[in-house]
Amino acid sequence: MQMSRGFTVVELVVVLALLGILSGVAISRAVGPSAFSAQLLRDFLVAELRYAQRLAALRTDVEVSLSLSPAVAGYAAQVWLDGATLNRNEVWESDAVLQLNGTALGTQLQMTYAVDGSVAGAAWDGTGLTAGDGIVLMAVAEDVLPVCVYPEGYVARGLCR
Repeated sequence: MQMSRGFTVVELVVVLALLGILSGVAISRAVGPSAFSAQLLRDFLVAELRYAQRLAALRTDVEVSLSLSPAVAGYAAQVWLDGATLNRNEVWESDAVLQLNGTALGTQLQMTYAVDGSVAGAAWDGTGLTAGDGIVLMAVAEDVLPVCVYPEGYVARGLCR
């Protein structure tokens, strides 16, 4: 009778499963949640700005504005109709920081939209902004990710062109 040498299929499957589990744990510890914080904040900001701009283009009977302010562990966004009716209230937890020209948001970013969806007015911590060629906001954590708000109200990931 001959003795076979090597591993059985069961042994190989068990070893591969253990390696998969260990690598999953190691990767999750190496890449913490802060690695994605800037991306998540950028995506939250883009979604809220696009929502407000589209609502302004649809609701020509009211003025639409968006206010974004720091919350306990992130940011809060409210979309207002005629400055009095709360249409949407979202809170996003993030350890990333929202910046404009290297300055972190202190109290509030306010965007007001015209009936065609364009930016009618904008203010950063009470200081008026001009849309000019676009307003560039930065989501900053391990990465620095820009968001451009064009004067027409359109929002894009990246710098204004």
